[in-house]
Amino acid sequence: DNALGIHITRLRKKINCGGQIDIIETIWGIGYRLNFRLCEIFHNEE
Repeated sequence: DNALGIHITRLRKKINCGGQIDIIETIWGIGYRLNFRLCEIFHNEE
């Protein structure tokens, strides 16, 4: 369980979409998901 959390933390650092936007979302009780729409919205605003 802790190993997965560490892995996700490292992925979040590497897959940085810019600023405070985090495309890896934590879904409590289920797991994690990638939200590419947030990244697309951020890039369209620039």
